[in-house]
Amino acid sequence: MLAVNFDIFLAPFDIAPGGTSGMAIIIHEFTGWLKGLTMFILTIPMLILGFYQLGRFRFLLRASYVTLIYSFGVDLLATWLPVGVTDDLLLNALYGGIVGGIGIGLIYRGGTSPAGTSVISRVLNLNIGKYDVEADVGASYGSRRQETVEALTLVLTQAPAPSHSCLTGDPYTVRRTTSMLRVSS
Repeated sequence: MLAVNFDIFLAPFDIAPGGTSGMAIIIHEFTGWLKGLTMFILTIPMLILGFYQLGRFRFLLRASYVTLIYSFGVDLLATWLPVGVTDDLLLNALYGGIVGGIGIGLIYRGGTSPAGTSVISRVLNLNIGKYDVEADVGASYGSRRQETVEALTLVLTQAPAPSHSCLTGDPYTVRRTTSMLRVSS
């Protein structure tokens, strides 16, 4: 479901969601590397971190299974799936968010993780205890490379702050960058 969502709604319109899939879209813009392969490469350090911090082989087997299907499914399905349901960027972002949220929810319901940046959140929650750290950084960038560099720089340097939401830059360059740090009960 996540691979189909990525190939139909997000990647064709350069809508970069948070985490490794968003970074893969941005890196693809610079290098031309396959998006799924890039996601897989970016996820490897998270799998290693999760192995040592979140449950050894049980975590590794479940998360690797999800990672392999998602990453390589993106590249395999890209040639067969249609490009979007509509040409409207806002509707594609909306549909991508809804379908992606359902897909991630099903992964968590299955007792595993997509092994991207969610691993960092889970490790911080485990080690710090009272904090639930969520970092959702997404950038949708324009066609000029300078705008992409500015968007990527903003996404990578955005520091978590309490209830911080920031709309900056050209609205076509950076759609949304939010970071939130909240105290769990």
